[in-house]
Amino acid sequence: MLGEEITFPRSKKDANESNSISKPKKRKLLERSTEGRNKVKSNHSLDDSQKKREVYKKEKEEHALVWKKPFSFSYATPGVLCLATVKEIRELYVLLETSNSVKLKLPANMISYQFAKASTNNEIPLSSILTKGQMLVVKVVKGVEEGAKTTEIIVTCIPKQVNSHVISGNVNIGTVLVGVFDKLEDKGAIIDLGLSSGSKGFISYDNLPSFIDSSKLSLGQPFLFSITQCSSRIIQLTGYIEGNVPSPEVAMHFNREKLLPGMVVMCSPDDFTSSGVYTDFGNNIKGFIDKYAMPPRFRGDLSTFIKPIKGVVTISKPSTPMLIVNCNPDIVAISKPEKRLIFDGYNIGDVIECTVKEILNVGYKLDLPPHEDGRPCITNAFLKENLEENGGKLKVGDKVSVRVINNKIFDKCLIVTNKPEVMKQKIMSLKDVVPGKLIMAVVRNVTDSCVRLKISDTVRGTIPMIHATDRQVKNWQKKFIVGSSIKVRPLFIDEEYNNVICTAKPTLLQSTCPPVTCVDSKYMDIITHGYIIKKLPNGYLISFYNRVTAFMGEQVAESLPHKNIGFPVKVRIVKVDTEKNKISVVPYQIQPEDLKKEGKMKQEKQKLPKKSNDYKIKQYMTYEAIVKGPWNHELGNPHCSIELILPGENIGRLHASELDLTKYKLYSYPVKKFLEENTGKSIRIKVIEMKRLKLSVNSGKGTEDNSVKHVEKFRVAECTFKKNKIELGRKSGKLLNYVKKFKIGGVVKCFVTNINNPKSLYVEVNPYVKGFIAREILKDISKEGKEDYEEGMMIEGTITSIKKDRTYPTLQLTNLESLAIDIDQEVTGKILSVKNNPLRVIIALPGKQLGILRLFGISIDYKEAFELLKEFELNDCFTFKTVSYNKTKKSWNVISKVVNDNLKNDPSLAEKVYFSRKKVPYQTEMLGHVISIKEGSCHVDISPSITGDMTIPENVKLHINDIVKCVAIKGKKQTMIKLEYVDTVFDGSSLNIKEFSSSNNLKKKDENTLNVNNSDTTNSKLEINSLPITVVSSDSELESGEEDNNNASSDEDMDEEEIENDDEMIEEEDDKLSNNEEDNDENEEEEVVRKKPKIDMAKEIKNLSETEKEKIIFKRQEEIKDNKMECNKEDDFERLLTGSPNDSMLWINYMCYYLTDNNIEEARKIAERALKTINYTMHDELYNIWVAYLNMESSIKNEEGLKKIYERAANNVDNLKIGKQYIKILKNAGLYDLLETHIEKFLKKYGQDEPEIWYMYAEHLYSIEKAEEARDLQKRACLSLSKKTHVDVLCKFAQLEYKLCDQERGKTMFEKIVQVYKTRTDVWNVYLDLSIKYESLKTTRNLFEEIIKIPLGPKKLRPFFKKWIKFEEAHGDSKSQKYVHDKAQEVVNDSMMDLGLL
Repeated sequence: MLGEEITFPRSKKDANESNSISKPKKRKLLERSTEGRNKVKSNHSLDDSQKKREVYKKEKEEHALVWKKPFSFSYATPGVLCLATVKEIRELYVLLETSNSVKLKLPANMISYQFAKASTNNEIPLSSILTKGQMLVVKVVKGVEEGAKTTEIIVTCIPKQVNSHVISGNVNIGTVLVGVFDKLEDKGAIIDLGLSSGSKGFISYDNLPSFIDSSKLSLGQPFLFSITQCSSRIIQLTGYIEGNVPSPEVAMHFNREKLLPGMVVMCSPDDFTSSGVYTDFGNNIKGFIDKYAMPPRFRGDLSTFIKPIKGVVTISKPSTPMLIVNCNPDIVAISKPEKRLIFDGYNIGDVIECTVKEILNVGYKLDLPPHEDGRPCITNAFLKENLEENGGKLKVGDKVSVRVINNKIFDKCLIVTNKPEVMKQKIMSLKDVVPGKLIMAVVRNVTDSCVRLKISDTVRGTIPMIHATDRQVKNWQKKFIVGSSIKVRPLFIDEEYNNVICTAKPTLLQSTCPPVTCVDSKYMDIITHGYIIKKLPNGYLISFYNRVTAFMGEQVAESLPHKNIGFPVKVRIVKVDTEKNKISVVPYQIQPEDLKKEGKMKQEKQKLPKKSNDYKIKQYMTYEAIVKGPWNHELGNPHCSIELILPGENIGRLHASELDLTKYKLYSYPVKKFLEENTGKSIRIKVIEMKRLKLSVNSGKGTEDNSVKHVEKFRVAECTFKKNKIELGRKSGKLLNYVKKFKIGGVVKCFVTNINNPKSLYVEVNPYVKGFIAREILKDISKEGKEDYEEGMMIEGTITSIKKDRTYPTLQLTNLESLAIDIDQEVTGKILSVKNNPLRVIIALPGKQLGILRLFGISIDYKEAFELLKEFELNDCFTFKTVSYNKTKKSWNVISKVVNDNLKNDPSLAEKVYFSRKKVPYQTEMLGHVISIKEGSCHVDISPSITGDMTIPENVKLHINDIVKCVAIKGKKQTMIKLEYVDTVFDGSSLNIKEFSSSNNLKKKDENTLNVNNSDTTNSKLEINSLPITVVSSDSELESGEEDNNNASSDEDMDEEEIENDDEMIEEEDDKLSNNEEDNDENEEEEVVRKKPKIDMAKEIKNLSETEKEKIIFKRQEEIKDNKMECNKEDDFERLLTGSPNDSMLWINYMCYYLTDNNIEEARKIAERALKTINYTMHDELYNIWVAYLNMESSIKNEEGLKKIYERAANNVDNLKIGKQYIKILKNAGLYDLLETHIEKFLKKYGQDEPEIWYMYAEHLYSIEKAEEARDLQKRACLSLSKKTHVDVLCKFAQLEYKLCDQERGKTMFEKIVQVYKTRTDVWNVYLDLSIKYESLKTTRNLFEEIIKIPLGPKKLRPFFKKWIKFEEAHGDSKSQKYVHDKAQEVVNDSMMDLGLL
């Protein structure tokens, strides 16, 4: 070892001999005569010297095996046992320090098996089981590898691994082992020591050190235990290790394997060197103690170490000479963790004047000033280099002023420096950090969840991801560059992890408002900045600095522009309660005067007579009432009614119709303005009616979803504020009451109550008379300066029809000035149906008129038209422009808003869009849309209103919906314009457009029963029955009229009229819409029969050749497959089935043939024949037969037969597929008991893998108003299905809740999902589509705004911007569309800025 010296001399003689040996004599030339004498003398001298060397050599060999090297990273190899102290407790690991201040990392999963198991169920912080300064024995499992960039040493303290080398027979009294609490009992705890024999330990709670609270012990908590008794099966333990020293008798039997880290042993002096002391532990077991690991009193003169002292083993490795001992009193006191944390009262950041005690190769050892009582300090200091200005090397005894920057626990040493920059630093410890004060920090690391900072050499900080920016953005990490200096504000100090949590939100950094750091009345009525930390049921929690929070009510929070978690807000403090430690805030723009209104209302309320059971409000009497606010109870709309407080605390209601409406203009908000002027004030009213209404007791206060509402009956006074009514007497009661009688054609003022329905706008004239306005006859109020209709708006409408209910009528209104339509007029239309053969959109226009939208009327570009066609859905309303009128079909040809805007923006396009036959250029190539095909020719749309006739070349095969290139050629004026084929541009057979219609009058009941793909039916409602629209007939009804329509036109209008040739014709609806629908269906079916007479096929093909016969039979077969014609008799089916016995559609049509005559038995026989005839390998064909068979049985409600057929089907075809279809069949048949029994069995079999079954069950439960059971089903689904499907399950249930049950609850469910899974664009798309369809324009726009704030990047946000643009094109104006374009450009610019391209 460095600085090792020979043994100190024991006597004066030894000293002389040693001097003689150490000082060699000068060689002299002696005479030959004296040679023999000198030779004898020299022989004696050589013998003494040799003996001395042999003694020294023997002593050196005796200490040769003693480990004298200090512990370092290179010696921390797997298997080394260390006594370590807890230095820092992090979230996922513990930082330990062992001998020579080597750092060790103890991961949370390597503490104990019991703790790892407990932490999987509950999140247990490491700080609850470990204490700073606590000692543990750990085992190195991973050391520092050569060439590694880090010096991270991984250790474990799992007893079974640490004590794997310990044998039960080798443990003695005083042996120290690491263990964990395995079982907690009344008087003590069972300890798992990890011994191979399975022996457990027991410790009484009285034997635990004072820093351990026995009432808060956790299973798996690690601790050091010393053995006090090991004679019985249970080993007795104690936690006071330093007090349980092995006796001398035990020490006489020591061996190196029994000296384990943590053992306190008596150390006797054996030999001394300049750097330390050799010691004897007993049984000739030697060790070496470094000078600075000795008590301070021995460090100056090691020879004063005479008597044995206590020492603790800190490092050992079984089967190796590695053994390190420490005799520092603060380290030996293992059961007192506070000893390791105190450095003679000095802390990091303190400035001390020290004395140089020793000069080392790597720096200086300094002595700290002695205590006031003269005692020397146990702690010493280490200075690496003298960095004072003009400072050179220091000498022993020099005084030097230094500052503490760190400490070493095991060495009881302070790391100091005298660097001028450090001496001047203001922040050197956590106590120097002031929350809310702007400071500079250096970025040292950026992770996915936070930014780690260096505030000073001794203080570290962290910026959580939520505090990196004001709003969450993608790639927020690029804002922070490692090594750069940034400004931050400390939020609070995390003393548990010795960390400063900071914020880098620009709003908070730039704020000039005073920071709030405590609950103090001095902050009353100040404006400051905070941030939203949590959404509460009744408001928001706002956080300030130093973990100070405040509450903001939900009602006042409505004026906040952003309510997302983490968003900065500027608030005004309105209340400070120092006793309850509470602060209340409001948005800063709310003035204190506004808050006094509520107080005034309470004062006015006190002036009213006190509530008395005898005080009753009487009808037609006048009272003083206080305006409380909007009506927040049931049976009323808060936007149209006002709640009043009448004398005796009676409830009154004032409807908007009973205000003085002469003061308010159309499209204004009377209730809203009235409340702004009169809330809290007293007004004079007259009671016009008394009603007894059922109201919820907690209505208006907001309750949880699962809470039970308590409903009670209250007497409610219907009031009026009109002066003329107040002046009337009791005898004029009929004039005072609400108007209940109306006439068609009358004009009434009404108030909007619901804008979310896509079909109609709902209004109310008074609380008991409701009404609606169909969207297609709703006036566009954008010209009036309003963006859109909103709830509470006053409008004026004309009554078009009245439906009388039991008590009050329901009105259908329109607010259009006229329902007449002209050419080149923009109109609103509702989609009635979308046809795909050919592509057509049938539209209901105002005034019971119809519109036809062709492909080139949707868009000039056919590709864009195909895409836009998918946006048209049943009952959606859009803006169109009329271009021409077809007199023969009594319908308008229209173009979409897209085409109209393109023509306005680019007038040159008008030459390519032909609205008149005169404008069609001849011998010029143009695109056409094939709409029908006959033998040798086809009809082609070349514009939104013109159709031409084109001859098909022999070698060309065309399909309906093909896009062709053609040329117009001259022909006769009285005929359709002639076209010549050039080329096919697009193959229409590849299109897959969903077809739907508002009605299908030609479907028979039996066909509905046997339809393989079951479709949902919708119940007719008032608005559907009474809308001024024309019903569209089926395709087959229109075919017979094609030829007549092509030539039907007047001579006067031939040049201007656009002749159409659709595959469908629109019949004119009867003048009276109130006729019975069933009668209409019968009439239509009779017409179909007349248009399709029966034909004897045998007679038709009798005289034809065999080839022609085959063609006709094949054509007939295809027509029957497509349900385009009927078979005349059984022979037709038998003949066709002979050629195609595996064709399921032929068999199903054969069954329908018998069902038309109600011959169920024959239909069953056909089904059984089909199942036997079709090849067993044709799974799809067999599946179709089974489905048709089940549909047939369900139509006659034969439950027993239905169950038997299903059991057979499940054994012959795909069980899962037929099971799902069976659910649909039972649902359509209304066999709910059978359905629920089947689906419960089905869930047990497939519930863990098939989410669709859960969805079908939930949809059924919602449809039959079993909402609670459907919600419980959601919990069952999440428990059964895998975790990766949970988001989709929650989304689907939220969608069903939204559509079929509680819309607000469904909306809340979606909000919770997107708050957690913000980047799931599929969830956002579903939520957005529902909002577009059902919510108001304002709500939908707010949702678009929320989506584009998510850091998804331009690529993923692009579809949302496209959808937003289409939404604004349909419902907004040029201003709103420009706003969307600007937002999109802003997102692109932000992305480019993040990439460094701007």
